[in-house]
Amino acid sequence: MKKIIGIFPTVKLFQNDNPFEDEYKFLNNYSKRVYEAGAIPFGILLNDGKLDYEVLDMCDAFLLPGGNRVDHETYKLLEYARIKKKPVLGICLGMQAMAIYSTMIEECLNNNISYDDEKSRYELYQQVKKDNPILTILEDDNIHNHFVLRNTIEEGKHEITINDNSYLKDCYEQDKINVVSLHNIIASRIGVLFDVVASSPDGVIEAIEPKDKDLFWIGVQYHPEVDDNDKLIKYFVNNIK
Repeated sequence: MKKIIGIFPTVKLFQNDNPFEDEYKFLNNYSKRVYEAGAIPFGILLNDGKLDYEVLDMCDAFLLPGGNRVDHETYKLLEYARIKKKPVLGICLGMQAMAIYSTMIEECLNNNISYDDEKSRYELYQQVKKDNPILTILEDDNIHNHFVLRNTIEEGKHEITINDNSYLKDCYEQDKINVVSLHNIIASRIGVLFDVVASSPDGVIEAIEPKDKDLFWIGVQYHPEVDDNDKLIKYFVNNIK
C-alpha cells in the first residue's frame, strides 16, 4: 500500500472581509516529488484555520514546505507528529518551523512552564521575541537568496558539509553535496530537540535532525524539490515505517 504524505499548505485566511480571498496554496513541485517517490501527496486543509486531527490520522508522514510565514497550526502538527512518532520532512520554512517549535519547548523547560499548556507556551515565545530586539530564532540572510528558473537551477547551488551518523549522510552517501538555496531567513537557534547535521561554509545551518532517534524527522534549509537529481524526498518516503 502506498504511503500518504500530508503536505501543509501556505495559509491565507481572514485577511479582509472578502471570503473569496481566503485560500490554501500548494506548490506542484512538492506533490510531484512525492508522486515520483511512489507515495500519495495529501493536501492538509484546515477548518477555519484550525487543524482537524482526524485528517492527520490519515497521514503516514508530513511534509512542511517552504514559504514566507509560519502558520501557528504548524506547531500543533509538529506536536501531534512528535507524540504519534510520525515522520516529518521540513523544507526551508518548514525547517525553520521545526526550530521554532523546538525552541518553544526549550524556553518552557527553562522557565518551568508545562509545554502541554498551549496558551502559556505561545505567550512565552512571544515574550522571548519581545525581550530580544534581534530575532531570537530566525535571522536575515541574503547570501543564499538566489533567484532561479527551471533552466538556471545550477546557478542557485552552493556546497554544504554533512555530518556522519545522520539520515542525510545515509541518503546522499557523501560528506559534501551541492544544494539549491532560495531563502533570505535562516535559523540561528534549533532548540532542545535537534542537532545540526549539515552546514554551509559560511556557517549557515543547512539541516537538523532529532536527538531522539525514534523520530524520523529531517529539516533542511535548502530546496530538494526543485532539483531533479536530489534524492532526499525519495529517501524520506522509502524510509517511512
